[in-house]
Amino acid sequence: VKKLSVIGGTMSPRFEPHDRGPYAVSLAIGHELIEVAYVLQDNGQKVSSKADPEFLPTSTPQSSGVYSAARRLEEAGETQYHERRQTFPVDVGQLRHVALTIESADPMQARVDTYNLDVQRDTCSSATPFFDPQSGECVTHCPQHTYANSAASRCSYCNTNCAVCTSLTHCELCLKDTLHRTYRIRQDGSCEE
Repeated sequence: VKKLSVIGGTMSPRFEPHDRGPYAVSLAIGHELIEVAYVLQDNGQKVSSKADPEFLPTSTPQSSGVYSAARRLEEAGETQYHERRQTFPVDVGQLRHVALTIESADPMQARVDTYNLDVQRDTCSSATPFFDPQSGECVTHCPQHTYANSAASRCSYCNTNCAVCTSLTHCELCLKDTLHRTYRIRQDGSCEE
């Protein structure tokens, strides 16, 4: 691989093609997906990727240093090497291991290399404890049609036809009636049209 990065993430240590990792990546709170961007050495190389299930880290990974991305000028003219991407979901405050395996284009060499990334998505602070997927920011109060899901540290969407809810299964206020539709709360806490 000529280039490897995570969109919206800070990689430590800085990527070096000969270093297979593991790389620690801190993903900004507003990114719901781990978006691994890479450029192959040879366009004939085969790529496979996998991501382990996400989990809450028991301790914050310590980085050995802070690296800033150097500014690089883009080459002009025809491009031989194209950037490709693989995406994996990750929730707020969760850690996920991603492995990108590259197989040589030359079957006579049969070389296989695996690049390892440990990606941790940032968490919301105690002052603004819930991630709002609509605004992409941490908030104190969740907007309409969502509820404060403490277990996931995010604003989760209410069920269908519900305007205000306390959980996915408990609606407190249905959508406003319209000229052609009326809504009412059922015994089970859902809204029916």
